[in-house]
Amino acid sequence: MNEINHFIDQVKARLLKARFATLLGPSLLGLCIINLLIALYFVSQGYKVETKLLLLPTVLIALGYIIFSVLKKPTKKEAADYADSFFDLRNALSSHLDFLSREATDDTQKQFHQLQLQQTSQLCQGQKIAAIPVRFSAKKIIASLLLIITTLVLCSFDDSDEIKAQKLLAQSTLETSTQNKKDLEETIEELQESMTEEERKLFKSTKIKQVLKNIESTENKLDALRQYAKLEKEISSLGDKMNTKNDKKLLDEISRELEKNRATNKMGKMFANKQYKDAAKELKDKMKALQDALKKSEQNQASKEAQKLANEMKNMSQKMQEAAKNLKANNSTMKMDISKMAELSKKLSDNICKNPKQCNMGEAKECSGDMKKAVLSLCDKLDENETKNLFMAKLDKMQEALAMSQAKMNGMSQMQGMQMAKGVGAGSQDSKNTTTQTIDTAYDTQLKGQQGEGSSLTQIEQASSGTGISRTTDPSNKQIEYKRQMESFIEQENIPEAMKSGVKEYFKRIHKD
Repeated sequence: MNEINHFIDQVKARLLKARFATLLGPSLLGLCIINLLIALYFVSQGYKVETKLLLLPTVLIALGYIIFSVLKKPTKKEAADYADSFFDLRNALSSHLDFLSREATDDTQKQFHQLQLQQTSQLCQGQKIAAIPVRFSAKKIIASLLLIITTLVLCSFDDSDEIKAQKLLAQSTLETSTQNKKDLEETIEELQESMTEEERKLFKSTKIKQVLKNIESTENKLDALRQYAKLEKEISSLGDKMNTKNDKKLLDEISRELEKNRATNKMGKMFANKQYKDAAKELKDKMKALQDALKKSEQNQASKEAQKLANEMKNMSQKMQEAAKNLKANNSTMKMDISKMAELSKKLSDNICKNPKQCNMGEAKECSGDMKKAVLSLCDKLDENETKNLFMAKLDKMQEALAMSQAKMNGMSQMQGMQMAKGVGAGSQDSKNTTTQTIDTAYDTQLKGQQGEGSSLTQIEQASSGTGISRTTDPSNKQIEYKRQMESFIEQENIPEAMKSGVKEYFKRIHKD
């Protein structure tokens, strides 16, 4: 009985081996076709074949081949039926398995089962398991080998020159975007360190740092430019929210009016130099001195000091009011304070100066109290304007740094990618010791000169067309040259509108005489 079971197990193992052999050819051929198609796709696109991608179908098909073969392995009954048929055992093994599943009820059946067992055992002893055929599909295996050789040849191909240039551009763009973010972060950190407490409060209310934090290094130039456009939009919108244009026009007009008069010239210069906090302090000091002088005055007679200060405040406030009237369309909120201050200062001056010995000091002191409120309100706005101006100057520096990043991304990374495609770098013997760089029309270098030593424009030529020798250009061509560079950049269709204003400002600043 043990010999029969052992024989059936051997048949099962042989049949499993035959199944493995049968499925090997189709599985291998299918795998080779898939890998060949992958390799052909890469080569047709100009790319070097990514051999790692060939491992995925290899692993999947190998696992599928093993799992399917094992799951479909023959049962003991199937092995017995196959052996009966192949070795012509006249269903001896099938009958043996059937008898084992039944229990003999009498001695006659037991004797019959025993006799059948002996005969089946004898039949099995004379059979050779190796006679069961294990057939490999030679044609499919040979075809698979040919496909493998073809795939290996395709894998030996390198990237095309165009793809190499694209990869170099992508790498350059990634490095440039990484460096740009680092530079922007450093610029903003430096500006933050130099901010006053009021400026820090304004800055914290913005989303600039959050937008900058969300900027990611990328290999795609357009993605980088879109991210920069978001940052520029945030900076520009913050500048718009400040809304200092009306105040600036009014303050400039006030400075001009005050500078015309000798008595108010000092204050006018403070306004002209944007020293609004100093001007506010000067106004507060004068107002305090006026009130102190009124307190020291007699009951019905103002002191000469009070009269002098009242006239000064009247003169100054009237000049400011004249400036405000010159700008009728201006909607600055300071106009109301100036108007109120001018009205009260005139009232106070008329009270204590026209008839100093018979003035109403109670009314004068009350008027000075109302006047102080208008002065303090105006001073608060002056302080706020100087804070905003300083903050706006820092926003301008942020925009300059951002415009530089935008120009670098659009120009420098593109030209670095073109070096591989066009073979840039061949120069004359005269340029061996000179670093020759290529530059896009959207990118230029900021030049600095010393006043009084003439003006010149150093140009960076295309290496493929230049002589390799530094040269200078007539300054009359400077404006035409940088204007052409700026327009070349901002007229591109793929540049977001939100970014163009910053680039214009950047080119204007770096080409100032």
